[in-house]
Amino acid sequence: MTKRLIIFMILICGVMLINAQESTPEPEQTPEVTAEATESTDDICPMIVNNALDFTQSRCSETDTNEACYGYTFIQANLRSETAQFVQPGDIEEVINIQGLQLSPLDTISGEWGVVVLRVEPNANLLENQPFPEDDVQIVLYGDAQLSDDTQFVEVTATANVNIREFPRTTASIVGSLIANDPVVANGRLEDNSWYRVRIVEEGEVLNAWVSADFLAASFDPETLPVFTVEEAEQIPSDTAATYGPMQAFVFESAEDDAPCVEAPNSGMLIQTPDGVASVNILLDEVVIQLNGTGVISAQADGELTVGVIEGTAQVEAEGGISTAVTGQAIDVPLDSDLTPAGEPEDPRPFDEDEVQSLPLDLLDDEVGQAPVSATDGSGNGGTSSGLSQAGEGFTWRTQYISAPPFICSTGDEVGYNTTGAPLQLTPEVGAIVISGLRYPETSDGVYQLTYADPNTGTLISDTLRIASTDRLSGERVLEFVSPPCTLTIEFVIQLGTQ
Repeated sequence: MTKRLIIFMILICGVMLINAQESTPEPEQTPEVTAEATESTDDICPMIVNNALDFTQSRCSETDTNEACYGYTFIQANLRSETAQFVQPGDIEEVINIQGLQLSPLDTISGEWGVVVLRVEPNANLLENQPFPEDDVQIVLYGDAQLSDDTQFVEVTATANVNIREFPRTTASIVGSLIANDPVVANGRLEDNSWYRVRIVEEGEVLNAWVSADFLAASFDPETLPVFTVEEAEQIPSDTAATYGPMQAFVFESAEDDAPCVEAPNSGMLIQTPDGVASVNILLDEVVIQLNGTGVISAQADGELTVGVIEGTAQVEAEGGISTAVTGQAIDVPLDSDLTPAGEPEDPRPFDEDEVQSLPLDLLDDEVGQAPVSATDGSGNGGTSSGLSQAGEGFTWRTQYISAPPFICSTGDEVGYNTTGAPLQLTPEVGAIVISGLRYPETSDGVYQLTYADPNTGTLISDTLRIASTDRLSGERVLEFVSPPCTLTIEFVIQLGTQ
C-alpha cells in the first residue's frame, strides 16, 4: 500500500511539473502589444460611460424632490442619520440625511465611475406673479468630485401645535406655525438647547426663525447643530448659508482635465434650474451663483471655480465683484487652498472645448444641446456683433454710478443729480448700441458716443461708452447744466445682472 501511494504521488508531481512548464512561456515568447489590443483597451472607456449613464437613467428615474440617487459605482457617503442607506447603485436617500459625497474617477481597470443625481427644492428668485415652481433643481455629479453640505441640518418634528417666532422668546413676533407631526428643518440652536432655529419658506421667501424645543421631537443629537447666543439669535443671521436649504449651499471640488477618453467628460457637476423662475440661488465654495438655465461647474483648490453656461444666463458674485455669463460663456473665480474665493470673478470668456466634452446632459429632464465653444458671431467673445451679451430671462442691464454725491460742478456749486440705476433695455446692433430708445453709434473700435438734451431740464448730456467685457460697459457722462450754468463729469458702468 505504501509503495502504491509513493508511486501515485510521484505521478501527480510529474503532471504538475509538466503543466507548469507548459503554462509558463519563455521570455522570448512574450507576445508584443498589437494595434488591435490597443484599440480594444480604448473601447473600455466609452463602454463604461455608456453603461454608467444607462444604469443611472433606469435606476434614478423615480428620484423625487430633495432626494439623491446613487447612480453608478463607486460613491462614499457621509450620512447624518444612522438609518440612512446610500451604499449601492439604485439607492435613493433624502438629501437632508447626506452630509457629503465622494465620487470615484473613471477607472478603465476597475470599471468604476461615480455618478450621483440629486433633485433639490429651488432657492428661487421668482418672476413677477409667478407661483413657487413645482419642478426641482437637478444636480448631476460625475467622476472624481466631492461635495459636502455647507451647513448642518437636522429634520425635526412638531409634537404639538406650536408657533414659529422671529426670535427665541415667547414675546417675539409670530412668523408661522406648525401643527402636530409637521416636519421642519433645524439649522441652529441656543446654547442651552431650549430653542431651535428652523428654516421655513413662505410664498417663496426664506425665513430663519425659532421654535421652542419643548414642542419638537428630541429624536436627534442637538450637538451637531451650530450654537447661537441669545444676542446673536436676535440679529440678522451672519452665517451666509443660513438662507439655503439642504444641498443648496455646499463645498465642492473636482479633478481637472481627467477624462481618459473623448467620450467621457472631465469630472464636474451639471445644474439645471426649473422653468418659471427668474433664477436660482446656489452658494458654492462661498461663491454666490444665480443661474437661469443649465450650467456646468468645476473647482480645484489653489486653482479656479469655473461656472459655464450651457444654456441661459448666470451671475457669479464673490469678494464684492460680479460677472455675468450667457450661453457659451464661462466665468472663473480664483480659489485658495481652502476652496474659498481668493479674488473677484473674472470677465466672461468663451468655453474651452474640454469644458463641455461629452457632458452627461441626457441625465437632465430638459433637453439641451452641447454649449458652443466659440462665439456665434466669430468675435471670440461669445456675444453679439458688438461683443455684448444678450440678456436672458430674469436678467437685465442696469446703470451703476461710480461717482458718488455730493456732485460738485466746475464752478464749485453742488448740484442734484438722480443716480438711481433703473433697468435698461439694451439692444446691440451692427455699428451701434440702442439703450432704452437712444441709439449710440460706434465712433471707434468698441467705443460708442451720443450727445442729447434732457427734455425736462434742458441739460446737455454727452455719453461715451466703452465695452469692458461682454457683460459690462464703462461710461463717462458729461452734463452741461443750464441753471446753475456749470459742467459735471460722472463715471458709471452699465452691468448685466439679475433683475
